[in-house]
Amino acid sequence: MKINYHLNLLLYPALQVSCFVLAAYFVKTNLLYTGLFIFLAAFFMSFSLHISYHHHVHFKPQSKTLNRLVDFLISLVLGLPFHFYKLQHLNHHKYNNEVEDMTSTYVIKDDKTVAKAFIPYVFFWFLNIGGFKKQKEKAIKDRYFTPKDHKKMIAEGLLNILFIMVLFYINWTYGILFGVMFYLGWSMIALHNYGQHLPGKQHQIAYSYYGKFYNRIFMNNGLHYEHHIYPGLEYWDLKEDALPERTNKKSHLLDGFRFAFSRRQAEITTTKKRI
Repeated sequence: MKINYHLNLLLYPALQVSCFVLAAYFVKTNLLYTGLFIFLAAFFMSFSLHISYHHHVHFKPQSKTLNRLVDFLISLVLGLPFHFYKLQHLNHHKYNNEVEDMTSTYVIKDDKTVAKAFIPYVFFWFLNIGGFKKQKEKAIKDRYFTPKDHKKMIAEGLLNILFIMVLFYINWTYGILFGVMFYLGWSMIALHNYGQHLPGKQHQIAYSYYGKFYNRIFMNNGLHYEHHIYPGLEYWDLKEDALPERTNKKSHLLDGFRFAFSRRQAEITTTKKRI
């Protein structure tokens, strides 16, 4: 039975790549279809990361050759090295949305922990990469990222550069489309993450969404609080376990928007001191 579940992990990357190919196919003949398919490619890129690529962080193949091949393939479709994402995600689990978390929805201002504003978090996500070197060094010191992982990340980054150069060489519009998918995809990833970790007056590790249909087609992706509590369980083994105050009213992507335009976003501050 689990073999079928593992095969389902291929669905979202396949949809991402297929939509990108269709966008490239229509780029010279139909801009409406091109826009639609590049948006869908970005949409499926978000779910690919939050489900398939995320699964690879926690459960890698036993074969070293296969594992490294998957690392490279994920790097190509992410537009960033897989081991960059791996470091970011392991850091995320270590600090569970506290301010030390690279993807935290909180920030320290005037010795107080306050919610990060929605628009910069989602649409200017690339500004958060600035402290990466410091986080990498700290991760190596804390031993959840190794010098060998760093070397792998560099190799994946070089592959990313080569791949993008090839796209531009074949047809400059393909390179532009990849850039659009890359930006929109990571913006949706940030939006998805914001919905999974809505900032509150009291620190919350994560929120879950219990829509039955959603969790059926997205492999229990809604059970994000449970994933933080039981990161050693595969998606299909997770069970609903969050209290009502740790659940989203809508799916994570939609609830991020709902929260952003609510009064709650503007009012949230806490008095937690910097440690």
